[in-house]
Amino acid sequence: MRICYYFWVVLFIIMQSCSKKVEQNSTLPVSTDETYGRITLSPSKLLYYGFKLPYTMDASWATLKNSDGTLTFFETAMGKSPYYFRHKGTFDNPLKTELEPFKWDYNGFDNINPSGCWLDNIYKISQDTLIGFIHREDLHWNGGNGSPYNSDYVYLGIARSFDGGTNWKYLGDVIGTLGNLSTNQVYAPNLAGMPILNVGDYILVYFDEWDSQAHFRTGISVGRAKLTDLIAAIKQDKICAFKKYNNGSWDEDGLIGIGSNVIPDFKWDYDVHSDAAYCKPLNKYLLTVQTYDNNRLYLYQSSDGINWGEQITLDYQSGAYQPYSCFAGFDSETSDDCNTVGSEFYIYMDRKFFNNDPEQIYYRKVTITP
Repeated sequence: MRICYYFWVVLFIIMQSCSKKVEQNSTLPVSTDETYGRITLSPSKLLYYGFKLPYTMDASWATLKNSDGTLTFFETAMGKSPYYFRHKGTFDNPLKTELEPFKWDYNGFDNINPSGCWLDNIYKISQDTLIGFIHREDLHWNGGNGSPYNSDYVYLGIARSFDGGTNWKYLGDVIGTLGNLSTNQVYAPNLAGMPILNVGDYILVYFDEWDSQAHFRTGISVGRAKLTDLIAAIKQDKICAFKKYNNGSWDEDGLIGIGSNVIPDFKWDYDVHSDAAYCKPLNKYLLTVQTYDNNRLYLYQSSDGINWGEQITLDYQSGAYQPYSCFAGFDSETSDDCNTVGSEFYIYMDRKFFNNDPEQIYYRKVTITP
């Protein structure tokens, strides 16, 4: 997912002025197990580096378990045709076998280059029926979206697949910001996302909230819809309304309402180009949050999906940022869509560098003790 142009220009200048080039043989930041209560994290392990990646990461991996114990990893990599990739692999080689790319029916949305849909997460209803959680960009470049203000429009939306993930149809937008409708919008309000959780009767989605003019982030926020309503809607090629959480209530409109920040130590550079999962043995919800200026990837825990705390640093590298992290499990405790994980799972981490070093993919194994 593209981060807004002006943001990156400013941030690039800042980072270039205060960070040294990271050498290709740089020492990993974590070399021993780390334990936080019942959570034990293995050392970081390098999987892929630069040219060994078949694409440049542009979204978190969406995942589905296969009957042979492998996972299928879906990636949206705008900038390299055909954009939409599927690979089948193991925990230590996720991209082992390339599969047929998945395909899109934009359904009247984003059908003018360079706009597009990024598949961030999957909720599995049945073997064939899947809900896709989508980051959608409708960009003004080359007259793309017809905006009279040269503005970009960025939304989170819903798609569906009725054939197990080969073909997808975009059904509509469910989360936006006031900035998307602003007549003096300066740049695209990048909502990031979208991590999802199934909490009780609801699907919760997390995103970056912005001020009403889309000038700056105001927090990490959450919206929700009733799961049964969402399932009923997608089976008819429709969407249902999402509501944003604001100060104890769920009354804010998903597209133009205001969401409260739910991360207690939120700073301007916190961002959820990231992932979430429910950890069954912990009975806790887990969420990753990346930072730009702070060069860290954090893990948070929650009992209800709203109140987050217990911050753990998963990764730190000077001169880098870590978007597109992903939860994945291969054991019987993990759900087929990896939205629930068990006592042993993996967190994949993408490192990108402000000094243009090739990106790196790492993982850390997570073990939950009884």
